[in-house]
Amino acid sequence: MKRPSEWIYRYSTLIVLGWLLALLLAGGHAGRLHEVLAGPGLTVRGSEEQAEKLWREDEGVSGEPLAALFESLVPANEERFEAGVEAALAELPAMAGLVRIEKLEPWAEEARSRYRAVLFSFRQEEDEQGPAVIQLRDWAAGLNESGVYRIAITGQAAVQLDVNESSRLDIRQAERIGLPIAFAILCFSLRGVLPALLPIAAGMASVVLAMAVLRGIGTRFELSVFVQSVVPMVGLALCIDFALLLVSRYREECRRHSAREALERTMKTAGRSIVLSTLCVLAGLGSTLWIRLPVFNSVALSAMIVLIVAAAASLTLVPALLVRMDASVIGRGGGTSPLRRFWRAWGAATLKRPLRLALSGTVLLLLCVVPVLRMDVVIPDETSLPANNESRVAAGRIHDFFLPPGATFIKIVAQSRHAALDEKELSEWKRLYRAVEQDPRVLFAGAPSLNGEGNRAWLNVWIGARAESGEAAAWVRELRQAPYELNIYLAGKPVERQEILSEIARGIKKAIPTLLLTNYFLLLLAFRSYVIPFKAVLMNALAIAAAFGIVTLAFQGGLLGMPQEGIAVVVPVFVFGLAFGISMDYGVFLLTRIAENYRRTGDNDRAVLEGLAATGPMITSAAAIMTAVCLPFAWGDVAGVRQLGVGLTAAVLLDATLVRMLLVPTWMKLLGRWNWYF
Repeated sequence: MKRPSEWIYRYSTLIVLGWLLALLLAGGHAGRLHEVLAGPGLTVRGSEEQAEKLWREDEGVSGEPLAALFESLVPANEERFEAGVEAALAELPAMAGLVRIEKLEPWAEEARSRYRAVLFSFRQEEDEQGPAVIQLRDWAAGLNESGVYRIAITGQAAVQLDVNESSRLDIRQAERIGLPIAFAILCFSLRGVLPALLPIAAGMASVVLAMAVLRGIGTRFELSVFVQSVVPMVGLALCIDFALLLVSRYREECRRHSAREALERTMKTAGRSIVLSTLCVLAGLGSTLWIRLPVFNSVALSAMIVLIVAAAASLTLVPALLVRMDASVIGRGGGTSPLRRFWRAWGAATLKRPLRLALSGTVLLLLCVVPVLRMDVVIPDETSLPANNESRVAAGRIHDFFLPPGATFIKIVAQSRHAALDEKELSEWKRLYRAVEQDPRVLFAGAPSLNGEGNRAWLNVWIGARAESGEAAAWVRELRQAPYELNIYLAGKPVERQEILSEIARGIKKAIPTLLLTNYFLLLLAFRSYVIPFKAVLMNALAIAAAFGIVTLAFQGGLLGMPQEGIAVVVPVFVFGLAFGISMDYGVFLLTRIAENYRRTGDNDRAVLEGLAATGPMITSAAAIMTAVCLPFAWGDVAGVRQLGVGLTAAVLLDATLVRMLLVPTWMKLLGRWNWYF
């Protein structure tokens, strides 16, 4: 990278000014990213989507309705309560797209004098119902002042609005906690305030620019709400890691060379490591694109954009700032600092007992993997929000008081293969209805109905099983496999769950080999060794699996002070794609330095020892910074964000400690010259 370093050295002022101009232009757009985010993005092109589309054509409504739950705060009989509800509805403001209003009475007799629910069905899709939610909440707030009853607004659009807002607040809280800690770690690692400001500045610039780009993309394409949590987490962590590596190496080279030559040597070594790390992380993120769900596609795209911006900032803005700063201000690294002496001593100790330590570390990782076998994944819903959240509480009460206990609703639609249902199709439809009605697992089935054109028939069914249960999944599967001479489509929570899990299972079979093979071949080209890439990929995979085990213990087991809850279905895939790439950073940093020393000395043990001593302090600081950035999300309000924070933190800590401190040096020692077989 000789030419880029000369270009940066010559035009450093213009580069810094260019970044400042880009940030000025991007600043106003970055803060409005949340305005273009949609729902969770768990939509599969399958039976449920088709059934909802046909329902929209026949009934003119989209998705799940919004609901207003009325709770009486004073003793009243049913008639007075009903009159109060009617009076409240009379004050309802005009709302765009409102198609119909339906009133529900509680299923439980004892709740009839206390609760009522009103459903509002809209033409708009759920991710377009935000203005209606705000209008309804303003209407409810005005009526709640009477003290006679309390009105709470819920429904999928209301829940999503709350998730978006909670995620935004979680980010602010994490930044308030994580950034000062990261800055303190950088000050300690780089032994100065000004050098520590460079990685922080680059990280913030990367996040702002990436969020502005994504805001533009979000106006044309669907972006999942998870984007606003992932972008700051990944952007800050990766850019600070990259910048820390670059600043550390530059300071070390300044001990022996002029600023110009130090920059050239830094870009040839640390710069190449950053490029290789970027490619490895891109491969990890790109592999998740095999899963055809908007949540994974949009998050992968967003993380790839912030990664590219972070790499660009680290390879242009950071070296340009280094050039503009006096060497005496930056300081000179290297030498025999206490941390380097510790890592040299640690490396010498591990190389004395390689077999025992290698086996112990491997067994410990495998033990952490065991809890994964009982991981229970769930589809994110209102339970992702805090227990006292209005839309979650209201949704829970509607479920408890207005729906059959322990039951699940499923919508069945039969589509004619002709202009209208003919006699044979009607006969098949009647046969299906009789089979459903006589099924002992069905609590009750509504009266079947035909649409106006006579080409579709509808049936609403309640089965006696919870949506997430195996019984509900089996019932849906059996109905799908039944040999009816009709096009049958199903909609409902069990259908949604089954289709999402099937799509993830289908995609992950391609994603895992893609990730492992691309990373292997990238490392093969970089290190000219068959063995080193194999070990790096295998150890990374084990560390990620162990992180899944820790997430399972923390949340399903309720350990570490975490709430007891199922694992959001998006979390394992996100941790898999993000953490594999981030962890590979540390592997690349360490292995690059080991390979550099081995080519110079030809001594495997010495190369391992010197590589560990040179990169150990930096990897420790990088892992501590990553922990400072990600761990505060563990105390967020949204379940998926909490779990992602714990998962990424666990993966990074396992990789930076057990893998880099123990397994890499011991297995390098045990394999000796075989490490370099090519």
